[in-house]
Amino acid sequence: MKNSTQLHERRISTTLANLGCTAIESKSSGLIALRMGTDEQLYPISVEVYEDESADAADPHRFRARVSRQFGLPVVYHHGMTIDAALASVRWRLLDRPPISVAPTMAFA
Repeated sequence: MKNSTQLHERRISTTLANLGCTAIESKSSGLIALRMGTDEQLYPISVEVYEDESADAADPHRFRARVSRQFGLPVVYHHGMTIDAALASVRWRLLDRPPISVAPTMAFA
């Protein structure tokens, strides 16, 4: 799998915009965007698209979309024959979950 985000940046940006993402920017290895969650909060997400260059054009696993919160979990991966199909199959609601709070640790004397 090769990170093909930069190669297909314009197409990915258009697809993300059609899916409701805003403020789409290119970063070193992927794209960063803002997405409105079901709780009406804006979440920064990170998107990378990988391509299996040895796969046939009809292979349903040719492209893999990796989408995550920009600074942490959750992370989701989905495949498709095309970039649009891989991004369309992402379960966006999984990214809407509020961050997990960590309970403070107790020091033992």
